[in-house]
Amino acid sequence: MKKNILMITSIVLILSGCSTKKDENTADAVNYLAPVIKELQSSGEEMIPIMDVWWDYGIHYNEAYSDKVYTCNIGKDTFSFDLTAELTNGEQWHWRAAGIFIDEGQDKNYICLQDYNILYEDDIVQDPQLLLIEFSSGQPQEYKIWSYTIEPPDLFGWDVVCYRIKDNIFIAGEKEMAVISLDTKQLRYCNQEYAAIEKCIENRFGEEPYHMFLFRGVLEQDGVMVYSAEIAEAVDMPPIAMIYAAYKENNLVSYIIKDLITDEITE
Repeated sequence: MKKNILMITSIVLILSGCSTKKDENTADAVNYLAPVIKELQSSGEEMIPIMDVWWDYGIHYNEAYSDKVYTCNIGKDTFSFDLTAELTNGEQWHWRAAGIFIDEGQDKNYICLQDYNILYEDDIVQDPQLLLIEFSSGQPQEYKIWSYTIEPPDLFGWDVVCYRIKDNIFIAGEKEMAVISLDTKQLRYCNQEYAAIEKCIENRFGEEPYHMFLFRGVLEQDGVMVYSAEIAEAVDMPPIAMIYAAYKENNLVSYIIKDLITDEITE
């Protein structure tokens, strides 16, 4: 039997403490989270806490890396990319694709590569740790490469999650998350968003030993990004709740919490 879900009157928040702000009206704040609320209501007890319905996970592929050349098979086509110009600091990289994304409409394809050598060679730290390749299916020889130094170098482990939402590629670990803008090719860490959501959890649960894990971007619409996170005592313990928060122009403007025990949603 479906459990009752509370109707939500969303509040508007600012980054420094989740207090009320009057420059957005309540209706707009509700609209930011309306698709998330609808998904929570329709999923019911079958809901998976990490909401990935708006993610592009990319495609399946076969790949190989040798002598600073990365090769992958996409369908019946084979593409090779010489990384020599980007890999001048050492010889020990071992690249694998975190994600490959095909944009057929604009004929722009993207490969996000992670150096997994850093994950088992404690004494070898080389730059870069992340690469982004952009290429056209029609003219793959005219590819472009952007390289990124990650701080700390082993920020993303074996279980790195890579996905695309519109013009952003997200790279996420257990807690940490970074995003590459496909417009500017700049990488940034989502530290401000993380801190804002963490503050809301602290305000809600007080001194209870709950923390946020599996911080993820969920949905983008009208310049607003919705983030989510599990709320649990520890990463290896079942979450007791989920938080979904709308973030716009460096401000956290609205959030909801879904109690995974009672199935209630509250502001």
